[in-house]
Amino acid sequence: MHQAAIFHEHILEGALQRGMTVLEACRQAKEMGYYGVNMDLSRLKNDFEGTMQPLRESGLAVHCVYAFTDFGLEEDSLSRDMEVIRENVQLVKKCGSKNMLTVAGFLRPHEMDRKSVAYRIRRERVKKAVAALAEEAVANGIQLTMEDFDGDKALFCFGDELFDFVSTVPGLKCAFDTGNFMYGCEDAWELLPRFLPYISDVHLKDRGLAENGGSPCIALDGRKLYPVPVGGGVIPMEKIMRMLLDSGYTGHFAAEHFGSADQMRDMELSIAFIRRVTGK
Repeated sequence: MHQAAIFHEHILEGALQRGMTVLEACRQAKEMGYYGVNMDLSRLKNDFEGTMQPLRESGLAVHCVYAFTDFGLEEDSLSRDMEVIRENVQLVKKCGSKNMLTVAGFLRPHEMDRKSVAYRIRRERVKKAVAALAEEAVANGIQLTMEDFDGDKALFCFGDELFDFVSTVPGLKCAFDTGNFMYGCEDAWELLPRFLPYISDVHLKDRGLAENGGSPCIALDGRKLYPVPVGGGVIPMEKIMRMLLDSGYTGHFAAEHFGSADQMRDMELSIAFIRRVTGK
């Protein structure tokens, strides 16, 4: 209940930044108080045992696996998509995770106009694939989620788009990412009440507006959004967390700061903030 997770990529990057082995970085993450990681499915596909071994030795679980796929590319895509769906779900099950996040497809140039017929057709195809994925995940004891992805080529970048998925696809829940709405010039605090009934996982991503040596995400309005530890930026993280807790949220919190210039430092600062707010 309310345990803290960290993105596996942060551990890998932190190990490189500090000149540590991956196992040493995993052990430090565990000592900081992280119980598990959010894992890129491609790591498991490329080297399952090599990826899992440092986690096992350090006592870190796989909290969630996120998978990048391109569903719905053609009219008859669903039959081909099902092969990917079954393979991906079995990999998630094999690593012991009970959570899977789908990044289910990116718009091609002719689909980018959100008022176009091409966009609507692609969206419906992707929704059918996500519904099939959710059904397969549930059958294997896995909760499927979708987040507000910070890229306008995603069909679930904006609040209305994400809400349409999580409120209409059976078995699908929301992984509420506190920082990604800012990419699309939306406010996570204002959108949170609408999503509360659908949230089963939370990504605690803060954003800084001042240059700090990290690699920024460029928002649609041109602002540079710099990676910072949880609670170190401009998003009202504590207010968001307290609303979640007051609503009865019992899930986990995953700290996220892709592009950080010092991942191990930010991991430590993030979990200190999470513990202060949750009292854990």
